[in-house]
Order: sequence, then C-alpha cells, then structure tokens
Amino acid sequence: MPFWSVTVNVLPAPVPTTVITNANNGQTVTVRAGTPISLVLDSTYWKSDGSSNPAAVAVTGAPVYHPLNGGIPGLGTGTVTVALEAVAPGHSVLSASRTVCGEALACRLSEQHFSVTVLVTQ
Repeated sequence: MPFWSVTVNVLPAPVPTTVITNANNGQTVTVRAGTPISLVLDSTYWKSDGSSNPAAVAVTGAPVYHPLNGGIPGLGTGTVTVALEAVAPGHSVLSASRTVCGEALACRLSEQHFSVTVLVTQ
C-alpha cells in the first residue's frame, strides 16, 4: 500500500489596503502596522509631499498619474496615487499641494492643500 505525505503551508491572509482620498482631508485615519495605504487624490495637479514621519508611514513607490480617458488636456482630470505602508506605531502627516485647478485656473485657498494624519497602532 502506498504511503502519502502532504505538507500544508498556511500563509497569513493579506492585509487589505486602506484607501485615503480627498474626502479624508483634515481627518485622522487609524491603521495597524503592516497595513498598505493608497493615497488617491482627484486631480493630476496634486503634488504629494510624502510622509512627515517615514519611520511610521513609508512611501513605497513614486506617485502614479492616471489621466482621465478622453480628458481635455490642461484640466488636470484624473487622479494621482501614492503607495505607502504603515511601518511602525506612531503618527505621520500625509500632505499634498497644488496651485492650479485647471488650465489657467488658480485654485482657491481652500483647494490648495491636502493633509491627513495617519495614526499607526500595533
């Protein structure tokens, strides 16, 4: 009679990505260490300032610009996405800025800055 041996490796379930958008502006978002974070802003004119505390929240890739299909050049339609990861307990401010909100259209002061505090727990 044949003898069979089976080895089963159990991998931990992937941690879901926390998505932060313009709707989170001015808020505090709490995540656990090890959580991937995706910062998605609603215009290609945004320039990310990254993380104020890379020991707590680290940028893991360059910003990726996604122009809206069929968008009119110069309007900034589309998104910019920044990949980050909650590395260790602490807090970090994710910020971005822009001065242009469309072709030859300056942003109002209230539209120029984005800021979210990320609180990382164990």
